[in-house]
Amino acid sequence: MTLEQQHQLDQLIVVDGGRHSWLHTLKEPPRRASPQAILRLLDHLEQIEATGILTIDLSWLNNNYQRALTRYATRCSANRLRNLQASHRYVTLTCFLWQTYQDTIDYILDMHTKLVTSVYHHAEKQLDAATRQQRRALRHSLQTLRTISQVLLDPDVADTDLRSTVFTQVSRPALAAQLAQLDDWLTGPQSHVFHLVAKRFPYFRQFAPRLVQALHFHSEHGEDGGDALLQALQVLRDLNAAHKRTLPTDVPLTFLSASMQDFLTAAGTVPKAAWECAVLTAVRDELKSGNIHVRHSKRFDRFDDFFMPLEEWEQQREAFFHRAGLPAHAEAVPAYLRQRLHHAYDQFLDQLPANTYTQIREDRWVLTTDPSIPHDSTVQARLDALRQWLATHMRTMKLPDLLIQVDNEVHFTHVFLPPAQQDCRQTNEICLILAAIMAYGCSIGP
Repeated sequence: MTLEQQHQLDQLIVVDGGRHSWLHTLKEPPRRASPQAILRLLDHLEQIEATGILTIDLSWLNNNYQRALTRYATRCSANRLRNLQASHRYVTLTCFLWQTYQDTIDYILDMHTKLVTSVYHHAEKQLDAATRQQRRALRHSLQTLRTISQVLLDPDVADTDLRSTVFTQVSRPALAAQLAQLDDWLTGPQSHVFHLVAKRFPYFRQFAPRLVQALHFHSEHGEDGGDALLQALQVLRDLNAAHKRTLPTDVPLTFLSASMQDFLTAAGTVPKAAWECAVLTAVRDELKSGNIHVRHSKRFDRFDDFFMPLEEWEQQREAFFHRAGLPAHAEAVPAYLRQRLHHAYDQFLDQLPANTYTQIREDRWVLTTDPSIPHDSTVQARLDALRQWLATHMRTMKLPDLLIQVDNEVHFTHVFLPPAQQDCRQTNEICLILAAIMAYGCSIGP
């Protein structure tokens, strides 16, 4: 660690006339999802990067120990950290900043997902409300379609008389008015939910430029240059840096579905606002699918990084299998398992005469049972009375009620909540956690 990095770490716990140090600001839990909350977290990322601690490699230090030092720094005040020995103070603050940096990236991505999802939910509600307002006009259009269809399917109406027959049952002005309304529903602002999403483009622009610039997205397959979404993100960074509002002619679109590509290119040129909203939506979807990952993230990092590096595993592979007594090569596994099974059978048959729990009689498994204890009539009557009393006074409780009662006492769902919600527990969040626990416990999945 350089002297400059040590100076930057010492500045974290200095209170210059204010009430709190900058370290205290980093300890604050994230706020509710909003553009301002994302910008605040992005400021934290920039401040941590300015300390230079990201250049320090902590891979040699056990991750559990790093988290323990981080929790210690979280509990300590700035004054207590200043009183620590210099070497202990620097390693504690370094671990704290590294862990906070990774957690902050996760909070930003989680907020981005929530904001994009909320915009789509709001747009769908608007579309549903508009549909309910126009249900009378839609009903008239359906009745007109039914009338025209009956005329077309009537075998007694000649082909030459179709138009005249249709206009005797449906007036020409009414049909023209309904057609104009249908054109608005099929091609106008109410034709697709993405029209309403694109109108929220100024809302996305409050945080999208800094988010795209600050986070480093990578393809799960390691071919960053060949991924269409990553190319689109790079184009978006270049446009933001140059303050351009017009998309290039070869703007990437292959990361979108065919229907979305047709939607964006319907007017001949791709609108920048709609394209950028589509990019932010694709980032949310691809992160959830695991097709892209973000460097230095905990929840959204590359899946293979959670395991031991392949080179290190190759060095320890032979010693591990030798110590575990397992075959080191796949072709030896069938013979090894067959030998283990034969040995188990031989051991069981050798000990069968003295086995008091299991016997084989007449080609059947016979399992022994505990001998019953005979009771006289007086003892049996007392047992029956005890069973009846227990059945009458035993408290019955359903599993959800039991989990809720235990959680009210010990708050075990506290560890499943994000830090921002741990101080204000909401009923719906607790119910979701308990439902997920019961689903996993019953082996039915979430």
